[in-house]
Formats: sequence, C-alpha cells, structure tokens
Amino acid sequence: MPRNLIGGILILFLLLPISSCGPGNPSVLKAMEPVVVGQGVANAAEYDPNRPGPHRLVVLNTSGAPHEWNDDLPPEWIPSSVDKTELVVVIHPEREVDLGSQTYVNQAGQEVEVHRIRYEMDVDAREARTGNVLWTYTLRGTDPGPFPYELRGNVGLRGEPVTPTALETLLKCRIQQDKCKVLQSEDIIDFALAPDGTIIALGLRDGTIQLRIIDEGILLDTLEGHQQAVNSLAFSPDGTLLASGDIRGDTGAVTVRLWRTSDGKLVRSEELYSAYFVNSLTFSPDGLFLAVFSAGGPDNVLLWDISDGETIYPRCISVMGVATATYLPDGTLLTFESYQRNRSDYSHIALWSVSNDSCTLLRDEEVWQGYSSISLSPDGKLLAMGSYSGGVLITRLRNWENAYSLRDPPPFTFDRSPVNSLDFSSDGSFLVSGLNVYAQIWRLNTQGYLVEEASQTLEFPGNVVKVAFSPQGSSLILLLEDGTLWIWDIGVTGP
Repeated sequence: MPRNLIGGILILFLLLPISSCGPGNPSVLKAMEPVVVGQGVANAAEYDPNRPGPHRLVVLNTSGAPHEWNDDLPPEWIPSSVDKTELVVVIHPEREVDLGSQTYVNQAGQEVEVHRIRYEMDVDAREARTGNVLWTYTLRGTDPGPFPYELRGNVGLRGEPVTPTALETLLKCRIQQDKCKVLQSEDIIDFALAPDGTIIALGLRDGTIQLRIIDEGILLDTLEGHQQAVNSLAFSPDGTLLASGDIRGDTGAVTVRLWRTSDGKLVRSEELYSAYFVNSLTFSPDGLFLAVFSAGGPDNVLLWDISDGETIYPRCISVMGVATATYLPDGTLLTFESYQRNRSDYSHIALWSVSNDSCTLLRDEEVWQGYSSISLSPDGKLLAMGSYSGGVLITRLRNWENAYSLRDPPPFTFDRSPVNSLDFSSDGSFLVSGLNVYAQIWRLNTQGYLVEEASQTLEFPGNVVKVAFSPQGSSLILLLEDGTLWIWDIGVTGP
C-alpha cells in the first residue's frame, strides 16, 4: 500500500469525532458528571424500566470521574452518545467492615487481637436525564474465614475485595433484567417453592409470609400471625398446605403454623417453649406428617399428624446439635446434625423408620468433619453434604459409599468458607451449591459421578445463604444474606 494512502487513512482516523469511540467514551463520561450530585442532563435518554434492554449506562466515582469498571461492562450496555445514555451508576469508595474480633496469646505470651474484615461499597443507580436516585445497593466482597482455634503465624482474616463481576450481576438483574431479576425486598429470611413451581412463599423479618407468583412477582396473599421473624417454610407435597416456623419471642416460645394456601386461612398452630428457633420443616411423602426440628431443649423433634392435629414427640430420635431432616421417597426419615467435640467438627447422619410415637434406627454414621448443609436427590439414593471448608461430598445411601467429592470451590485467599446451601435439580442431573458470594452448578450422572467441572459459576454481590432449583429446573432461586431474592434463568435443564 502506498505510504501517502496509509498517511491519509491515519489522518482520517485521528479526525474522527471523539463521541464515536467505543467503551469509556470520554465525551459521554464528561457530560454525565452533574448526575453524580443529582443534576440531570436534559438531552440524555429517558429511562423506561418496562422497555426491553439493553439499557445503556456509564459508571462514575462519587467525584464524577470515570470509574475503571466501565471497561468491564458488556459492549451492548455502553452508550455511543449522550442522547443514548439512560443511567449513571455511581460507585462509592470501598470500605472495611469489622465482623468481630477475637483475642489470642501468641508464642511470646503477648495478646493479639485478630479481626475478621469484609470489604463493601455502596452503589447508586441514577437517571441520567433527572439525576434522581432509583435505588442504592451495597456490594459485598467475600467473607473471611472463621476464627481459628489457635493463633498460628500471622493470621489476617480478610475477605476478597468487591469485583467488577459483582457489579455486572447486580446491573444485569436489577436494570437489564437479562435472564434474571431481583425481588424488591430486603427482609426475606427464608423461601419455599410450591411443588408446581408457580408460587413462592417468602418468610419475612416482620413475621409475615408473602405468597407470590414467581414469574411476575405478583403478591397473591400476605399471611399474618407470627410475632417474630419467619425463618423456616415448607409446602406439603400437593401444595395445599404451607408450614411455617419462627424464632423465640417475648413469650419464650417459638411457633409452628399450618396454613391453607388456597385462601390463606390458619389451620392450626403449636407453640414450642423449649426451643430457640425452628431449624427445619419437612412433610412426609404422603403429606400426612410434618417433621419439625428446632434448636434447644429436650423436645426439639416434633411430628405433627396433619389429619387430626395430634402432636407427637418421638424422644427415641435424639439429636445433639442444630439438626435438620428430610424424608426419603419411601417414608424413611433422614436426620442430619453438626456439632463440636474436643475442638473438632463432627456430623451425624441417621435413617429412621417412624410410626406415631415409636421409631427404629435403621442406620447411622458419625463423620469426622463438620458439614454445614445437605440435599437429598429426588430418588432418595444420593445425599450431598456441603462442608465448612468449601467441599461437597456425595454419598450413596444404599451402601453408604462415597460417590464423589467436589473439592474445587471458587479460588479464595482464605482457608475455609462453608457451603451454606445445596440442592439437586428435579431430575437429579444437576447439583447447585451456595458458597460465600458464589453459586456453582455441577452436572452429575445417575450414579452421582461428576460429568463435567462446574458448568456455571455465578458471582453475586453478597453471600448466598440458600439456593434452590425451580421444579422445572430452568431457573435458580437464590437468597442473599442481605434479604434479597434473586431468580436466575440458567437454562441447564428442561421441563
């Protein structure tokens, strides 16, 4: 190519208007500075949340300067000009949050105070045309590991800083609503899905229960009666009943309630005065019994006959720690508990045949490792257990043989992070784990062996405390520590 032609092309490129540049368009970023302090830009685009995306936006610091995370946004979100800019996302400075401290004595006999630190930053979403704040959200980095039993070397319990991926997830679900959405609440403590997957029950901090259509989020009914936060929910197998449990209140008791879902009517209620909170609710496969496991007191295992309301305390089932339970398809009751003994973590798994006030221990095993969560496969053959150290163990219940161990959680710089929640898909071919700010989806075969490494790893702007597949397997429902509910279209399984 002739040199004069090359030079001409170069000159034309340099003379292109700066507004036609790609990501991080300086002219657009500069024009959006007033929005940070609440002043709108008249010729900016109007934001209509009901209009299909992508909605175009820029990311600025509180000073109005461009934030480095602009370069991490998907190209289709980036505006080419001011009149295409709908939103300004303002990132506040990152801060350290002290999650508590513990004092140790080092080898020199000196007292050393160790702090657990998490990083957080606030995010404002503002309309570019008006400067109005649409919402504010706190992005959280990963939690640090727990306090060690003893001080060894220099212990720095710090989580990872907030990442651009956490911001992208937030914007994807709250603004773009691209295959995911966030339920606009920050008071949710627990949730349960109806068997047909159309209705979701939400247990709130104020003691109320909301029944919503999961796809549109439409509120169908609000159930009132609990005086304390509702922290446990379960639907009956046919979806006609909803069980709920709360934490101990001023009366010195926790309450278990049974509701009719068709009209929200309270069917019956039971107070447990020896408990601190209800930890687990599970219906028998035939829907005739409700198993209630609570924390604290001698009567922490309760069986409720749904037909006549009779309350049965099967004291033959003994648990030492905070326990949970689930029924196998054949009606066998599986109990699971974790506890500490001699400064070590243990877990105990047991299978029971229960009939009224009698029960027979079929099999049990104590595991020398603390497991923080469990999930039973739909056919009752596999039990997944999530450990306090981030691994997942899958066990075949028929012969108590370990099928597979998933020991590749997302990379952390700290040593331990518990698996908060696990759930099998309805066909048993996928397992999801909620670990710190991550949700990982694993593909399994019918024998419980890993088919492939995590098919999806999703990063969220806060700790994932509960995960569940929709009954159809097409969506993932996640509850974060801040009380927000996230619904993600994962598309890994069909109806």
